Amino acid sequence: MLSKPEQTAGASRRMRIGLALGAGVLWGLCCLYTSLAPFLPLAFLLALQGLRQVETARQAAWFGLLFGCVRYAVGSNFLLALGDIDLLGYAFYPLAISYYLPFAVLESWGALRLERLLGIPRVAAFGILYTALEPVRSLGDLSFPTDLLAQAFGVWPQWLALSPWAGPYGLTFIVLLCAVLLDQAWSQRRTPRGLLALAAAIMTWSLPVIVDQVTVSPPSQDARTFHVAVLQPVTGVQEKMDRASRPATWKTLEKMTLQASEALEKPNLIVWPESSRPDPITWKGQGPFRDDRMHRLARQAGAPILYGTVIARVVDGRLKALYNGAALAFPDDRPAQWYGKQQLLPVAEKVPFRQLFGLDPYASNQSMERKSILPMLGRFLEGPEPTLFLVDGLSFGVLICYEGMYPELSRAYRKKGANAVVILTNDAWWGDSEFVQWHAQKVSFISRSLEIPVIRAANNGISSLTDHRGRRLVATDLNERTTVHIQVTPGSSVPTFYARTGNIGLFGLLAVCCAVFPVMNRIRGNRQSSSRSAR
Repeated sequence: MLSKPEQTAGASRRMRIGLALGAGVLWGLCCLYTSLAPFLPLAFLLALQGLRQVETARQAAWFGLLFGCVRYAVGSNFLLALGDIDLLGYAFYPLAISYYLPFAVLESWGALRLERLLGIPRVAAFGILYTALEPVRSLGDLSFPTDLLAQAFGVWPQWLALSPWAGPYGLTFIVLLCAVLLDQAWSQRRTPRGLLALAAAIMTWSLPVIVDQVTVSPPSQDARTFHVAVLQPVTGVQEKMDRASRPATWKTLEKMTLQASEALEKPNLIVWPESSRPDPITWKGQGPFRDDRMHRLARQAGAPILYGTVIARVVDGRLKALYNGAALAFPDDRPAQWYGKQQLLPVAEKVPFRQLFGLDPYASNQSMERKSILPMLGRFLEGPEPTLFLVDGLSFGVLICYEGMYPELSRAYRKKGANAVVILTNDAWWGDSEFVQWHAQKVSFISRSLEIPVIRAANNGISSLTDHRGRRLVATDLNERTTVHIQVTPGSSVPTFYARTGNIGLFGLLAVCCAVFPVMNRIRGNRQSSSRSAR
């Protein structure tokens, strides 16, 4: 028979495990099914309650590991859809989970360490660490920032109302602050202090919604409205890989382009999705970038065409660089512009840390044609710099596929003078999985934090227009071959505070929290000592 201390330890362990499982499942569901996003503070409340049961650093590390495994296993299960196309796709699921686990362990283990070293209560330390580590997870060759909390609020843009000042990570601070207050309310639920904490939590969680209601939209930089046609051609994965299908794909795209031009009487811009140009562009020698076929089509349509394409840089007959890029062809004699993707997908598009090993993906002459699902495995190079495109006063930057998840990339365009962002993507790899809806809803945090519209062109859907307040105004259906005609009002000429300063304000606020909580903890301890002495 177990002794009473052993029974107590066993009950505490079971509670920790149960709370870690519950918090992880709820967190994953809230991030995967974004309609549940407002319940994120409750997921963290469960995690904080579990963290209160921790007694040793080892227990804290295991709690963080379990919480991290469950939350990413649930929230990232859409990655398994890649396995329907190629078995290699299944490898991305455990890779993505394993990438996040060190951060999950550090959040819990570090919270306990901060409590013991600096006197910061572990629940507050957890919130500080989680918020501070979120931007860190978007850095480096292996980054895959699919878990930013602000991205989960695509269907709830009112909770992003503080983003113009605090940036997308500011919402994470609000979520964790609300969770800490709820934790205090639950822990002291039979006292007036608990009721006060509950009221503060409700007020904190209501603050962004209130701000959204009273905030006045900034004046537009240009009163003019731009007419944009976005093509959604629904080119299948196998069709894209098959060279024999390319003439038919060209015919479809050209027909849709000319029809869009006629419908809008020469729009300001026509947009094709990611890698939609059936054949790669071969850019030979040291001459300027040109794409004669697209230039001729732009002339026929009487409008500039922005399109996703693979760009092959060939020098002296050898392939020197391959870009997953975008290009802009004009109907007049202006030279074409191009952009090379800055943030390449680990493994699929770039061998991580290849610069450290001096790895040259073009050391040997290899054919550009591959049969695998990952035809350019590790062979893409980053573009030289973000490209600012200008069409009739509409100044925009381009993000390709999952680049839209990186706040700093869109912010770099805003700092350069962009008044809109265009996202080109191809989600056909994911079939009808939850990923397609999930990915399409990620753009609101860009438009809200920078207060500019976001145009999304997706091969098989969902193509959309999101306004400067994060609201989706227009959206296509999934797997519908169509052209969506949208009217775009550019963003304000004055960048938001976040666009100008980045995360300086957020980290300043976290630094204040690190300084204030130990002082508050010491004052509380002194009061308790005085109270015991008085007795």
